[in-house]
Amino acid sequence: MSDKNVSGVGTVRIFGCGGLGVNFAANYLKSQGGDGFAAIDPAFIDTSRSNLTPEIPEEKIYILDNTDGSGKVRRENHAQISSSIKHILQSQQPGEFNIVVFSASGGSGSVLGPLIVSELLARGLPVVVLTAGSSESNITANNTVNTLKSLAAISKKESAPVVTYYLHNGGDNTRSAVDKKLAFATSCLSYLASRQNAELDTKDVSHWLRYNHSTEVAPQLSLLDIFIDQKSAKSITDPISVASLYADRDQPHLTDPVPDYSATGYFQHKVQDIEEIHFVISTQHLGATYEKLEETRNDYNARRDSRVQTRKIVDLDEAQDDGLVL
Repeated sequence: MSDKNVSGVGTVRIFGCGGLGVNFAANYLKSQGGDGFAAIDPAFIDTSRSNLTPEIPEEKIYILDNTDGSGKVRRENHAQISSSIKHILQSQQPGEFNIVVFSASGGSGSVLGPLIVSELLARGLPVVVLTAGSSESNITANNTVNTLKSLAAISKKESAPVVTYYLHNGGDNTRSAVDKKLAFATSCLSYLASRQNAELDTKDVSHWLRYNHSTEVAPQLSLLDIFIDQKSAKSITDPISVASLYADRDQPHLTDPVPDYSATGYFQHKVQDIEEIHFVISTQHLGATYEKLEETRNDYNARRDSRVQTRKIVDLDEAQDDGLVL
């Protein structure tokens, strides 16, 4: 982390990418931080102005030139996005701690977000991904799978963990439910990065994220779960890296199961009705997430192949110039 603000309140930069990211980041336009929380500074990155509202200051916006959305087709603006990443981060400077928010199933955010994450990792900056995927159509399921694969490839490329808070739209995870969970994760991460927790400094947070620097675990795409009680935290039976915050130094600490890395701090400002927060990084549910998405894709592909067979009922050699088969 940067040492520019060692004695002050921590800062978090939210990069809202694409439709989901831009809409989510707008919730933090008036965030000033506060007791226990970092100051949040949102940036709005997209290939179209369609999701921007009048209250968003122009200096916080970056819209790529000569683009007007991607229409869920990730390759549509890939080349232009890829060549613009350094300029984006020159215009919208990273923070001490960074959160990149985007839809894994869309066309613009799912390209902008991962490439911004890649550049932040290359610069050695702390970054957490917040993303939501979906599988309501073949293209959204494909985009979600390929976005997760992109994050895994970026982790290998940069030799750094890509720590991802992943949600899946569908069922009980309605759009409003996903928004609430993303807001919960952002609040908790803002508390973690606030510089206002006793015995937990920025180097602890850095080592929690870059667990490959402090353990023998290889860097990889990893999932982040956030819990406010130990019973739930213990549902992750193979944790890699855990950061815990407690209201009371005498509280029993989370010690089972034992992670490869752990860091502990204490609230200097009480969070209402919360006695502890646990930030657990693991790969426990990653395989199941892939498998479920692949099952959905296989179902779509089977139905696609059926359509191909249907198209073969006619041979154009049988038809007249005007298309009629006589």
